[in-house]
Amino acid sequence: MDEYWTRVIQALPALVVLLVLYWVYLRPLRRQVLTHRKLLSKLKAGDAVITEGGMLGKIEALVEPDLVRIWISPDRSVALKRSGIAEVIDEALVDKAWTQEP
Repeated sequence: MDEYWTRVIQALPALVVLLVLYWVYLRPLRRQVLTHRKLLSKLKAGDAVITEGGMLGKIEALVEPDLVRIWISPDRSVALKRSGIAEVIDEALVDKAWTQEP
């Protein structure tokens, strides 16, 4: 019986490390993924967005469940997977970027 408790005590540091890893890394990462999914589910035409690649644009239309069409300039639009959208931003920022000269 004494050998059993010795093995349990030896395994405790590994369990503590796994618990700390979960609380410090995996739990916040899971929360971030759920928040991003909620953001993607609430997208609608006219929302100003930033893509994962850093491009600013406005959503023209939700083409399919996982595909959106985005205006990246007043005269140009592109199709993009919905998961490629990083965040929704203020529409004034996109308008300002479109009107500034390079």
